[in-house]
Amino acid sequence: MNLNEITEFHSRVSQMNSPEELFGELKGDSKNEKIHSLNEIYKDLIKKFHPDKFANAEAYTRYLTGEISGILNELNSQAKKKIEREIYGKEIALSKNEVSFEIKTKLRTYIIFEHFMEADYANLYRGEFYNKQAMAEKICVKIIRDKADNDLLRNEIQILKSIQHKSLPVYIDEFRTTEGELGLIERFIEGFDFISIKEKYPKGLPEEHACWILERLLSVLGYLHYNKIIHGNIEPGNIIVRPEDHNVFLIDFLFAIPNANNTSETYGCFNESYSAPEVEVKKKPIPASDIYSLGKSILFLLGGNVDKNKFPRSVDKRISKFLLEFLEPSPLKRAKDAWALWHRLSNLREEVFGARHQFLELEL
Repeated sequence: MNLNEITEFHSRVSQMNSPEELFGELKGDSKNEKIHSLNEIYKDLIKKFHPDKFANAEAYTRYLTGEISGILNELNSQAKKKIEREIYGKEIALSKNEVSFEIKTKLRTYIIFEHFMEADYANLYRGEFYNKQAMAEKICVKIIRDKADNDLLRNEIQILKSIQHKSLPVYIDEFRTTEGELGLIERFIEGFDFISIKEKYPKGLPEEHACWILERLLSVLGYLHYNKIIHGNIEPGNIIVRPEDHNVFLIDFLFAIPNANNTSETYGCFNESYSAPEVEVKKKPIPASDIYSLGKSILFLLGGNVDKNKFPRSVDKRISKFLLEFLEPSPLKRAKDAWALWHRLSNLREEVFGARHQFLELEL
């Protein structure tokens, strides 16, 4: 490909106002079919114009292909968002509230296209990057708002780099903004937090579903506690359920305590509704505190009274009795071994529902 062809394509693609102008009509009727068609077209284009292909060319050629790659990435992102919202091919512009910028690290370039949450200490964005196969991978970007709180995100980064579990966030990269705020890039988790689920089930999620969700969370807590990590901030907004594969994720490790057996640190976060009593008075971090917060969160999910530790009448008495062990005010009397609780829950599920493990479709 010569410089004239590259220049001509650059001029043409720079003037495009919608992804449809580049990718045209996509094959297929379903979202997945359209995404597959889009990926095939995008892959051909990005391979043709990727700057790495012109590494030995003159600077202007490298500049043009870099510009082209950026535009292709942006139009590809827009196309995927329109497909997801079932408006691809329609003359509907994406929301002006959406943002679009790039983050470049030593590893790669990340494309950010939407600010979706303002958390207590950070802003969260959706985005993506392109792997070696030119396939898009979804990411979540967490950027600390005040660099004075960088140590919180540094703590989360160090913990996520040290552990791997199917129900935990996946660390990808990190960076600093030009102003010095720390940023974390992790794999985006599709799903619904407990607050969203409760909105769809205002009277409480049926106990059969709550039990398999609890089982997944006890598994991940068992893993964390075995690795001497206390989460320290379990509450409904920090748990994400992915119904299609029955996975549940525990997120947000800003206030987690590593090396909990050998630390003089105390809890850094207190939630009046979900933290254990010993957290408020800043006792030494212990696994039982996470168990308490998990019990409160499941109580919320079931539609119970979190303040009074009251379960709905519809919940089987054997299940509510089991969960009350999580909610003992005294950590000395409270259940503390997540793995032991996991095994007991399996037995309880067989006793109450007739099966230790069963796949129940959860409609959300």
